[in-house]
Amino acid sequence: LLVGHTFLLKYGLLLEMWSEFKGVFIFSFLRFCVLLGARVPRFVAAMYDWKPAEFWDNPLFHMLFFLNNITTVVYDAWLLRKCHSLARVRFYKPQLWQKQKRQTSSRTTAPGASSVLS
Repeated sequence: LLVGHTFLLKYGLLLEMWSEFKGVFIFSFLRFCVLLGARVPRFVAAMYDWKPAEFWDNPLFHMLFFLNNITTVVYDAWLLRKCHSLARVRFYKPQLWQKQKRQTSSRTTAPGASSVLS
């Protein structure tokens, strides 16, 4: 929803968007896997009427609970920073996007060379 108003989505530049935000998609998928790893055993325990002591006596479930909580804090803080980065003007003005892309491509093709952009 946040990228819906950017020109990248308006003009169908989905591969450009993927290259810019692939970290968000990958980290979101990993976060979802950790969430499933922590929640599915709880769901199974509730379905089969395990006593809470039976569930929490297993150190694996303690580790998954701890890992889920730590991952959630790190993911939420990181995602807030990424959402804040969408406020940059270059996502809404094609000219600034092209200028930024030219600067990064000139840095990668000729290290040490200075490029003059008008």
